[in-house]
Amino acid sequence: MKRFSPIFFAPLILTACATTGNHTAKPSIDCQAPNWQALGEQDGKAGRYAYEISRYQKACPSLNIDQTALAAWEAGRQEGLKSYCTKAHAYELGQRGYSMNQVCPEEGLLEIQQSHALGYQQYYQRSRLNQDWMYPYPFGWYGPFSPYRSPYWW
Repeated sequence: MKRFSPIFFAPLILTACATTGNHTAKPSIDCQAPNWQALGEQDGKAGRYAYEISRYQKACPSLNIDQTALAAWEAGRQEGLKSYCTKAHAYELGQRGYSMNQVCPEEGLLEIQQSHALGYQQYYQRSRLNQDWMYPYPFGWYGPFSPYRSPYWW
């Protein structure tokens, strides 16, 4: 039996190590004295819902979230939502193929949704073009109309 070179297995091992990350990472927070206003603004810019403040309680079990902290976080979140709930940001999310969280206020919501739909439509068309470019033959690479098919198929 032939022995495989370690050079053959090195890319496989490195790829496996690179893709096994912690996808349920806890948010980075200063557990001693968090800045609730700044944390809320980050969450607002990311389009997070109001109930997601509980993530910080899970990250720091010793943390006590009182009403003043909740109010500061919500004020920061509302400030961050001003940059999340824009037509330009909705269009950019649509172009990347992402959906928008339903956290935006009612005023201007129709225009935001239309911008997102336009961006997503362009994403969909681009992905269809890429798919047609990758698979140009309707029956696969070795279908009846493929140039790779042998002329002696009967």
